[in-house]
Amino acid sequence: MGFYSIVERSWNQPARGTLRQRLWYKLHRLRPHLLKLNKFTNDIQKNKLAAREKLDQAQQDLRNNIMDAPRIEEVKRLTD
Repeated sequence: MGFYSIVERSWNQPARGTLRQRLWYKLHRLRPHLLKLNKFTNDIQKNKLAAREKLDQAQQDLRNNIMDAPRIEEVKRLTD
């Protein structure tokens, strides 16, 4: 479920009270969903950085050993 659908689903649920109370309640209700989404996004970024580091290391190893078939295959695998 994406950001907009999470916000829309939570925001469209009814809330009672004054305008300020309803706003506070809706934001309070939305917070755990946004924290969960943020953690998911951060995990993606961490995985992306780790993959980039592996690729950089494999490319450096390949530069040092240009004709090494296993290193060539490793770089191909990491770029797919």
